[in-house]
Amino acid sequence: MAFSFIGILAVFLELFRAALVPLGVLLVAFVGVAIYVLLRRRQFNTGPAVRLAGAVGVMVALLAFALTPGFSGASHAQVTSIIDYAALFGASLGAGIGFGVVIYPFVQLAFRRAPG
Repeated sequence: MAFSFIGILAVFLELFRAALVPLGVLLVAFVGVAIYVLLRRRQFNTGPAVRLAGAVGVMVALLAFALTPGFSGASHAQVTSIIDYAALFGASLGAGIGFGVVIYPFVQLAFRRAPG
């Protein structure tokens, strides 16, 4: 198979084929909760939820920075060049932001104001 976008996409989809249905269900649930939170945002106390989701995102980013080299069988001693550190920082930052965005609607539901 040649290195083409379609070839890479085919290999990627074949790798994650078994997990596509559960991921689709999770995506639909996440989008539903996010739409619910956005439509009812006046009923929510947004400040603490944003701070908590941000703090959890920072913790995930730091944890990803510490653990990501180990996922590939490397160690921090093998991360030597600026390109390695840039890739590690970018992956960690993306993981932290992504996790914070994903967890925010659920945290927001937990910080819902009492009716009345």
